[in-house]
Amino acid sequence: MAQADRRPRAKARQGLDLGLFHHLSGASGSSYSTRRLIAQETDKVLSNKDKELANRAKVMTDAFYAQNLLREAFPESRYGSVKGAIFAAYRFVRPKVSKELTPRRIRSIREGTARRIDAEEMEALKAAIIEEAHREQQELRARLAALDKKVAAFSESVAGRSVAGAGE
Repeated sequence: MAQADRRPRAKARQGLDLGLFHHLSGASGSSYSTRRLIAQETDKVLSNKDKELANRAKVMTDAFYAQNLLREAFPESRYGSVKGAIFAAYRFVRPKVSKELTPRRIRSIREGTARRIDAEEMEALKAAIIEEAHREQQELRARLAALDKKVAAFSESVAGRSVAGAGE
């Protein structure tokens, strides 16, 4: 008999809480406000889970590592577009792996949707990083040589003006 007395009170209390919510929010008994209340409660739960996930130790998967290698070795700024970078990576990696490789496979690695990364693919991407570093080093040396020539030419013109001005 005690249980029978408790059940109606619990139902009445739940109804009262929703009624109080409707009254306070100014809602006119629509299901929208009920959904909003449920959504707010869900958001609270999700935010707690997000905090727990943020505090966990981060693990770098092979797919994520390969994605970073690919983007670093074949930057879209060098090749003009993502498509150009993907095809340059395809042309570089294809001869270095024994299995058949497609541009779609390179794209999935670049987008981070590849489920696995073969060891040959990872080694080819590491070789691409080294080659990109050599290429960038050569470009920087050429740029420094050009800047040295400009500075030398500017220094000569300034020195020539000061000598010519002193002789007058």
